Amino acid sequence: MITEISLGGTVLDLDTIEYNVGIQHGRSDVTSTPQSSNAQITIRGPVGVDAEITDELIIKAYGQRRFTGEISDITITHLSSEPPVALTTIIAMGYLSTLGMVQVGVDGWSNQTARQRVEEILAATGLPYANGATTDITFHGLSTGNAEPTDALSYLAGIAEWSGATYFDDPDGRIVFESYGARGITTFAGTWSNNIGPWSDYDQTWDSFPIDRSAETLPSDAVIYTPTWSRTRQSIVNDVTVLGHVSSGGGHGGDWEVTVTDSASIAAYGRRAYRLQTEIRYEADGTDRAGSIITAQANPLWSLGQISIIMS
Repeated sequence: MITEISLGGTVLDLDTIEYNVGIQHGRSDVTSTPQSSNAQITIRGPVGVDAEITDELIIKAYGQRRFTGEISDITITHLSSEPPVALTTIIAMGYLSTLGMVQVGVDGWSNQTARQRVEEILAATGLPYANGATTDITFHGLSTGNAEPTDALSYLAGIAEWSGATYFDDPDGRIVFESYGARGITTFAGTWSNNIGPWSDYDQTWDSFPIDRSAETLPSDAVIYTPTWSRTRQSIVNDVTVLGHVSSGGGHGGDWEVTVTDSASIAAYGRRAYRLQTEIRYEADGTDRAGSIITAQANPLWSLGQISIIMS
C-alpha cells in the first residue's frame, strides 16, 4: 500500500488523485551489470502535478521508503472530458544513474585497498553511501602524470569485477558497494549477528553500521507472490586466469598472472575459461580472487532471480 509520494519536497494529497506506481530495484540475473533503481508513476487528477526534471521523488509503502531518486522524464496529457482530466506520467531513476557524470582519477591513485579506493570514489559523488568493499585486495597506484580519468560508475564497475563485489542504490537513496563476503553487512544491521568472521575483516567502527533498518510485514491476504528459481550452465566458470600489474618503484614493477582450475567441474561441464585483467597489485591477492570465482561458479547453483509481489 502506497502511503506517501513526495515530488520535489512536496507531499501529494493521495486522497485527491488516482495513481499507478511501479518500482524496480536490482537485477533479475546475477551475471547482468548492476543497474539503477527506477520508478514510474501515472497520476490522474483534476490538474497536473508540479514537477520538474531532476526533482527528487520519494515513494513510501506501508510507511517505509521504497524508492528515492530523481525525475528523468515527464509526460503530460489530458483526457477528453469536461472538465479535462490531467494524466501525468513520471519516470525517475535512482541516484546510481548519476555516477556516470562524476569524474574520478584526475590526480591518479595511491596504492590502496579496494575499500580505500571505493571510499575515495563514493566520497567524490557527494551522495550518501555505504562502503562494504574488501580490505583484503590492494590495487596498484597511478601517478598524476599517468592518470587516466574516468567516470565514477565505470570505475566502480571495474572494481566490482576485480574484487568480486556488487553495487546498487537502495530505497533510501544511498549508493551501496559490497564485496562478496560483506553482502548485507552495510545495509542490514541484523546480519552482523550471523557473521563468524573477525571484526578486523570489516575495518569499520561499530557506529558506522546502521543501527536501525526497520521492516514491515505485508498482510498475507493482500499479497500474491511468485518466486522464480532458475539454474543455468551459462554462469559456470572452472578455469580462471587473473592478470595484474605492480606499479614500478622500489623494485616491485612488472606483470603477473595466476590460473586456478577445478578439474571436477571441467570433467562434468567442459572447460569454461575466464580471463580477468585487473589493477590488483599483489599476486597473492590475484590467487585469492581466482579461487573465489572458482568457489562461486565452478558448479551451477540455484538462483532466485526475482520475486514479483502484486498488491491487491
